[in-house]
Amino acid sequence: MKRFPLALIIFSTVLLPSILFAETTRQILMIVREVSEDMEFMIKNDVQPMLSKIKEGGYSLRIATESGKELTVRAERLVPDLRLDDVKIANYCGVIVPFMMVGYLKDSVPKAAVELIKQAYEADLPIAAQNSNELLTPAGLTKAGGIFPRNCC
Repeated sequence: MKRFPLALIIFSTVLLPSILFAETTRQILMIVREVSEDMEFMIKNDVQPMLSKIKEGGYSLRIATESGKELTVRAERLVPDLRLDDVKIANYCGVIVPFMMVGYLKDSVPKAAVELIKQAYEADLPIAAQNSNELLTPAGLTKAGGIFPRNCC
């Protein structure tokens, strides 16, 4: 009977925090814009395939949008997990920005998304962003010629 409290103490002080830490660091954040010229294409050809591959790799993907509301375009549907303002960047091991996150609507990149990219960069998290100058430049992460520093790809 004396071993049970000792096991409980070991579990709660050593194993439980490492299990919880491992869970939070296995999460990847995807920042999705709510306005896109081709939202259906973005959901079907960017977000859904990435979601599948990330899950296959043993990670979980949390999708954040400005409002946190469901995005539906014809047959494509995307249900975000949280609002950009509710994201705690320390809970993630990386950030993904789908191709259609940015586009031809200049003022539609949320300020909260720019701030999260800055935080991810400062935390030295990997940032995967394709054609995302409208997001990375305001975050101060581009150089002349479109070359991204250290952890951006």
